[in-house]
Amino acid sequence: MDVKQEKRSSGGQAFEIVLGDAAGPPPRPSTPAKSPRSVTQEDITRKMQEAEDRRKARQSQIMEKLQQEDQKRDEVLKRAAEVKKQQGDKDDE
Repeated sequence: MDVKQEKRSSGGQAFEIVLGDAAGPPPRPSTPAKSPRSVTQEDITRKMQEAEDRRKARQSQIMEKLQQEDQKRDEVLKRAAEVKKQQGDKDDE
C-alpha cells in the first residue's frame, strides 16, 4: 500500500491511496459457444415472406389512420360550413 499526499489547502489535505499495481482490464466473461447452424434457402424465403407481411400490415395501418384523419377533417369542414351558413341566415333576418 502506498500513500501519497496530494495537496494541502486551508480547507484540509487530500491523499491518494494506491492499494496495488494496476492489473489492466478485468477478464471478459466467456460467451457460450453458438452451435453452427446452416441457413437454408427455405429459412431465407420464410423470413423474407414474414418481413413482407409485416411491411404490408404496417402500410395498411398507416393508410387506415390517414383515412380516419381525412374523414375527421371532412366532418370538421362540413360542420364549419353549416355553422357559417346558420350565421349567414341569422344576419339576413
